[in-house]
Amino acid sequence: MKEHYLEVTGHIYVNPFDKAKPGKVVKPKGWQEALKETLQWARNQAKSIEEYLGLLKSREVTVTKRNKRGDWSYHTIVNGKKKTVRDFYQRRDRKTGLVKATRGMGREFTPLELERHFSQKQQSQTKEVSVDEEKSQQFNERSERLIEAKRQRQRFNTYVAQQQRTANDEEAGDQARSTNLDRRHHQVSEQSEDEFNSGS
Repeated sequence: MKEHYLEVTGHIYVNPFDKAKPGKVVKPKGWQEALKETLQWARNQAKSIEEYLGLLKSREVTVTKRNKRGDWSYHTIVNGKKKTVRDFYQRRDRKTGLVKATRGMGREFTPLELERHFSQKQQSQTKEVSVDEEKSQQFNERSERLIEAKRQRQRFNTYVAQQQRTANDEEAGDQARSTNLDRRHHQVSEQSEDEFNSGS
């Protein structure tokens, strides 16, 4: 039974006499294991439930609601035969609450858990985008500050160069004036010498 029950019936064999042990998530075997790998792949690739269902459809896995609560059943074809498995199911003892049996692909493949998973994925992506935007904004602000500092430096250098030119022009003007004054003084002194010589 343990070896061939799953292969023949498509269900996992649970020993009906061993009720004391709580139910564990059974590791699927055979086609169910392959299906679980496909579900995990789609879960990792997708960004929303719609995308998840689309990816499964591309791998020939269909999904239907199986009850009013909205639990899912996964359908696939193995060797020309239609196979169906639940998303997740636990049979419990009504009196004790003890889990008697666990079936299905796993709790992470239920619509509720998938919705939670994809919303967390979108939030983390939104955070990454906002962090990237913040970094680029900081980079732009820093670039603007550097450009402004460069402009100020250029203005300052231009101002210093103008001051130096003005000072050089004034110095040249002073030298020219002093040369002119020296010439005039020299001319005046020559004239006064001439006058002095002619008078004597």
